[in-house]
Amino acid sequence: MPPLGYWARLEAGQTPRVTPLRSGHTGPTAHIRRVYVDEAASEREGRTASLLAENQPGVWPTVVVPKTLDDCHPVIRRTVTHLTSRSSDPTKMLSATGRDVFTVYVSQAQKERALRMLQGCVTALITAGAVVVPGKPDGPAVHLRVIEQFVSMKIDELMDRSFRESTAKERTEQEKYSWQKPDLSVHTPNGKLRLTNRE
Repeated sequence: MPPLGYWARLEAGQTPRVTPLRSGHTGPTAHIRRVYVDEAASEREGRTASLLAENQPGVWPTVVVPKTLDDCHPVIRRTVTHLTSRSSDPTKMLSATGRDVFTVYVSQAQKERALRMLQGCVTALITAGAVVVPGKPDGPAVHLRVIEQFVSMKIDELMDRSFRESTAKERTEQEKYSWQKPDLSVHTPNGKLRLTNRE
C-alpha cells in the first residue's frame, strides 16, 4: 500500500519514491484502483438544469463594488461592528465570526475594501432573487438562499510567509531542550482578498 499522502503528492505533480517489493517476493501481485461512479449524476444534472431554467432571472446582475458603506445591507453593518478593533497596532488582523455576520479575516488596511466587496456581492445576489436568511442562535448562521440552496460567504486576506531569525532566548531554550523547536515563520498580509461561497 502506498504511504499516507502518496496520491495527493502525485496529483500535485511530485514524484514520490516508490518502495520496491522485496527481491524475494514470490506471492501474487494485484494492482487495484477504485473509481467512484455516481449513478445519480445524470438525474441530478437534469434536475439542476430544470431548476435553473425555472428560476433564471430576467437580467443577470453585475457585481458593482460601492465606493462607500453608507447605504449597506444590515448584515454588512453588523459585520462592520464585529470588525472594530480596540488594538492600536495597525498590523493586527481583524476577524468577524458569529451566527449573524459573514466571516471576514483581513488586515486593518483591507477592512473597508473587503466589506465593500461583500456589499456588492450581496446586492447582486439579492437582485438575482436570492434571499438573506438571518442566523439563529441554535441553527444555521446567516446565509443566502439561492434556489433552495444555502450559500454562505467568507472573505479573507491571503498571507505571504517568510522566516525570521531565532532570538537568543529561543536558542538557549533549544540547546536546553533539543525537542523544542520555535516557530520561526512570519505571516504577513499581502492585500489580496479571497471571496469564498460555500453551500
